[in-house]
Amino acid sequence: MTLEKVSPNLPNITTFSCGSCVIENAFKAMMIAYQMEERGDQGISEDDIDCALKNQPPGSPNLAILTFKNAHHGHTMGALSASSSNGLAKLDIPAFHWPQANFPKYKYPLEQFLCYNTNQDREMFGDG
Repeated sequence: MTLEKVSPNLPNITTFSCGSCVIENAFKAMMIAYQMEERGDQGISEDDIDCALKNQPPGSPNLAILTFKNAHHGHTMGALSASSSNGLAKLDIPAFHWPQANFPKYKYPLEQFLCYNTNQDREMFGDG
């Protein structure tokens, strides 16, 4: 069975060999899409490219992913940076300094625990 038959309305499917690879490439795709939107019609400049080679902005922007405490996403560099469940797995590995938040602990069914779950959101993310 081909992927087109499984999901005919999603023409841009990419497969990967492991979950860590999926996480890593999802992070990259998200950051590239964000930067493309930020850049707008300006396109990529020579300065962008030169700075990227030196790991400096604007070519290598200072972006972050909000991660959740006690989460595990895998053992590649980006996935480890988003993980905080196993200190031994992260030991001696440089990491991105991304913010961490507690993950809300919802009760179900959601309709029955609306007040409790709303308070969880406020505790985790503020009143917003």
